[in-house]
Amino acid sequence: MHTESGQLLGVNVAVRDITRRKQAEADTLFLLDLGEGIRFAADADELLWAVAVALGEHLKASRCAFLEIEVEHDRLVIQRDYHPHLRSAVGSQPLSILDPAIISAARAGQIVAIADSRRDERTATIFATRTDSGVRALVLTPLLRDGALVSALVVALGEPHEWTEREITLVNIVAERTWLAVERLRLDNVLRESDA
Repeated sequence: MHTESGQLLGVNVAVRDITRRKQAEADTLFLLDLGEGIRFAADADELLWAVAVALGEHLKASRCAFLEIEVEHDRLVIQRDYHPHLRSAVGSQPLSILDPAIISAARAGQIVAIADSRRDERTATIFATRTDSGVRALVLTPLLRDGALVSALVVALGEPHEWTEREITLVNIVAERTWLAVERLRLDNVLRESDA
């Protein structure tokens, strides 16, 4: 902008933030690749592992894993976990290590998103003493079979993080698509074994 005499008064600048659009494009490409991986998967356990790695890398997570949950035996099991710079969390833990509010939400099929595990009352007790876990923020997407909680996908970050709707939706879509494929693969395996 100039005065009538040509003196510069100021400059109008228009800035357009395209971060969200770029993230949406990246997520779309990620989901397309995931769909291809699911379509050609032959083994349920290998699919779970491949998805945990791919999603962990896509979201730059410190940890990503599918948990097997046995409510009646008070147990959660991690067979394999993506953990690029941390000690593995593979193994079995009592399900009761989780706060009852998290278990209740998961059993109801509700996604649990925690921005800071040391400040959230549902996780503060667990993670206050576990500073090496690599979990400061997490999203847990429950997976149900016939209305019963049997598994969950957990994505964790090493720093506190306010989860966006985009991130939560992406984790949920990945969990649901993967779980449908895993159920199909396991059923196919049972049918093959019964025919043998």
